Amino acid sequence: MQTLQKRNILFNESLHKYTCEETKKDYISVTTLISKFQKPFNLEEKSAKKALELGITQQEVKEMWNKKKNDAADRGTMFHKIFESYIKDGIIEKNFEKSVNSLIKLNIQGKLFSEKLVYYEPALIAGTADIIALDKPNYVDIWDFKTNEKITDDSYGQFFNSPLSHLKQSKLKIYELQLSTYAYICELWGMRPRNLTILLLDPETLELKPYTCNYLRNESQSIINRRISYLNYNGN
Repeated sequence: MQTLQKRNILFNESLHKYTCEETKKDYISVTTLISKFQKPFNLEEKSAKKALELGITQQEVKEMWNKKKNDAADRGTMFHKIFESYIKDGIIEKNFEKSVNSLIKLNIQGKLFSEKLVYYEPALIAGTADIIALDKPNYVDIWDFKTNEKITDDSYGQFFNSPLSHLKQSKLKIYELQLSTYAYICELWGMRPRNLTILLLDPETLELKPYTCNYLRNESQSIINRRISYLNYNGN
């Protein structure tokens, strides 16, 4: 196995960019890497079709989608902080006991780390896992919070670009790739991925519902190798 060097990686939240303090090199995020293999979402075509289905204007559809996206993002930011406070400091925020208790009931095994950075220098790639649990002898479990209304495997007939063209471009597969890439990076550091789980926050009950993910190891390895080939070709 290749010897990997520990680095101090800094995250610029506004630019969604990681930078190595020692080498000054920029790292792309795991989600950005995955997006490079996604077909673009045709907003005009999809919103026009949905407008006909609902009997409203296309602009109203766009505004509805934008509001859902912003609401989910705001909810996600708030609940990430709430769960992080509990994991790091044992603090249960007032009025959010039900949400935190739903996390406690999952009985996650091992030592928990919140907002844990994972990175792989040869590919200049990094990401932040919501929860990483390290368990003996060398297992790693990865958990990720999502605040969408729902997560489906429906891609409406759309598939990823090569080398992922066998995968449906659904929300579920995008999230599975995200967690799998975190897991594969951990594997490259000598850990043994065990459980990958999405924790979906129910917007009504504000409780977490776990979704077990497949470990898409071959696919994660493939896109990381593609990234390394790109860097080598461009002299990085």
